[in-house]
Amino acid sequence: MSVKPVFGVRFGTRRRAFVCFMAVALSAMLMLVVCGSGDGDSGKSGNNPGGSSGGNNVCPIGEQFNPAIDYDSFTDSRDGKIYRTVVIGTQTWMAENLNFNASGSVCYDNQPNNCARYGRLYNWATAMDLPSSCNSERCSSQVQTKHQGICPDGWHVPNHDEWVTLTAGKSGTGLKTIGCWNTGGGHITGTDEFGFSALPGGSGNGVDGSFNTIGTRSWWWSTTEESNTSVRFWHIFHNVCSVSWHQDGFKASHYSLRCIQN
Repeated sequence: MSVKPVFGVRFGTRRRAFVCFMAVALSAMLMLVVCGSGDGDSGKSGNNPGGSSGGNNVCPIGEQFNPAIDYDSFTDSRDGKIYRTVVIGTQTWMAENLNFNASGSVCYDNQPNNCARYGRLYNWATAMDLPSSCNSERCSSQVQTKHQGICPDGWHVPNHDEWVTLTAGKSGTGLKTIGCWNTGGGHITGTDEFGFSALPGGSGNGVDGSFNTIGTRSWWWSTTEESNTSVRFWHIFHNVCSVSWHQDGFKASHYSLRCIQN
């Protein structure tokens, strides 16, 4: 007769396991629905989100690209670096962050390997190839329609509208690499279906020289000014489906730079 309690325990364990399985499956289905929706221009104004740096952020150099995508490439005549490019809709983008050693740029944690993996980080004036005073005053009169900044010849720093065109109908998961992102804390796997191959290069504080969010977040400049000290910037987080923008990117911060073809 002692079999009944054992059977009861086993039955209860199986039932709980089944409930847990259904909960996980349901969560996965909901995540697919949410991440599959087009929410490209979902960002609004607000403070720069915080975050920690840590995590599984080691990315094999040059292995972030989607093998199913037909990339092209070009060579930057200034330093001989070769960049992959990708056509997305009507636009042609660099499929990796710029890694041009401009004065005022930095490597995350001042480690050269991070530049090789994720590209260099730039404050806004450096990215725009404008006087450093433009980080603390308006310089819209010096910003051209297709502003080259420190991008290679034939390429320019994207403005807000060009980012909107890129992200329209796309989720952040579709723009970020399949690997190379922190796998903890609610990680959502990227699909890189468009070949944009976004890497979590993190950001730098241009005031105190600190760094954070490598492995968890991507941050990119636009040319669109908001105030003396702020511009619009775009970002993707490792645990959020969307790609979003904010209007208060502090110009003295160090963010990544993606160039778009003229």
